[in-house]
Amino acid sequence: MIDFPLFGRDEMTITPEDQQTLVDEINQIYENTSPLIRGFIPPIPTLLRKIPACAWKYTLEELIEFLEKAHNEGKIP
Repeated sequence: MIDFPLFGRDEMTITPEDQQTLVDEINQIYENTSPLIRGFIPPIPTLLRKIPACAWKYTLEELIEFLEKAHNEGKIP
């Protein structure tokens, strides 16, 4: 498992308001997912820790665009 650094920061810089927004949005996604399926989805931090280190040099937008394309082409589920 990769331990992602704070990239030179001593502490997290996500504002409390943004932290709450992230938590609320993720909870909403989980709430809209069938309880049967929910049990098979690993926690978000676990998924993010499994992202290859090479991905960290790209923006989130670039990664989403690439992954959507790969999904649409049947390369990933």
